[in-house]
Amino acid sequence: MTETMEYAMQALFNEDGSVDERPIRMKRPLQTKSENEGKEMKKMGRLSEYGTLDRTERALRLDEIADQDVTITDFRLAEGDFGEYAFINVTTETGENVTVITGGMFVIDALKDAKAQKAFPLQAKFHRSGRAWVFD
Repeated sequence: MTETMEYAMQALFNEDGSVDERPIRMKRPLQTKSENEGKEMKKMGRLSEYGTLDRTERALRLDEIADQDVTITDFRLAEGDFGEYAFINVTTETGENVTVITGGMFVIDALKDAKAQKAFPLQAKFHRSGRAWVFD
């Protein structure tokens, strides 16, 4: 046993009712108040203090701008659990700049093709056709 290990006394009762006191090893050394005095606890940081991307804009889904004439100014791609996703920079009919997120394969295919041909900015109107997002 090491010198730093401390013990606590545990009272055990014998069959005759007498008290049997013996040292029991604690799982961790006992700390006294004086051992912690003067030590300053490190303040835990917040996740909101970190990151490099702009989080002030609210990201929309395509259905939130469906059937509106919008202007697409740019986009970026990210890989997700279910394939590629596009983060599309859009200016709405009211002049609001928003980011729209979609995994629609027809939309992503057209965005990639337009970028390859340096066609931005582009006008678009998104709507559903069955389960797919289409545009005109």
